[in-house]
Amino acid sequence: MIFKILYDKYNKLALNKEELCAELGISQSTLNRMIRDDNLPITYTRLGNKYLFTIKSLAEYYEAIDLLAS
Repeated sequence: MIFKILYDKYNKLALNKEELCAELGISQSTLNRMIRDDNLPITYTRLGNKYLFTIKSLAEYYEAIDLLAS
């Protein structure tokens, strides 16, 4: 369900850094620090200097957060 909402919102299967930061409400420096410290719970792929974050992994992260909150 969350996957479908995210897919409909972005109309693609992966997000770039800017989109992920906006979605999570964090700054790019925070995201870069999480990547550097291997502390990011969202799967990503690095293509040269570009990072792509899967919608599926983001949806799984949101679902896990939702379970912890209940």
